[in-house]
Amino acid sequence: MRGIRSVLLVPVLLGLGVLLFTATADEQAVITLGVLPMPPDCVQNPGGTATITWLIEHQSVPDYVIFTLYDPTHTIIYDQETYPGDTGLDVERTWTVPMELPVGMYWVRVEYFAQGIGLEAWAETGFLLCAPVPAVPDTWGNVKELFR
Repeated sequence: MRGIRSVLLVPVLLGLGVLLFTATADEQAVITLGVLPMPPDCVQNPGGTATITWLIEHQSVPDYVIFTLYDPTHTIIYDQETYPGDTGLDVERTWTVPMELPVGMYWVRVEYFAQGIGLEAWAETGFLLCAPVPAVPDTWGNVKELFR
């Protein structure tokens, strides 16, 4: 008799486990994060602009979103910006290279925090920062000076 109960109980419990997993998986937020220009193209250094966009799809109540920009050594180069409530769910922003910075891959990270859950989702992507373009002499006199 015990064996029959076990045989009937195991499939029921497994079925409930699948339903519980499916229910929680549907509630997890999804972040779509993009940046332009995408590698292998790069942002000019200095003065170039990267366009950063994200969209957060969620079932939970938004608490806040954090945006962070890192250099190639993974040091924060732009203070973290926090978007309260639902203000950071659908964002397009630009970042202009303020001065000559080290060449390499720069990283964008977006984190979504939900009320009562905490960190629910995060996404990260990168863009390339080019070597500075050398100044081109603009007059014949400047060109002659290069060869003296």
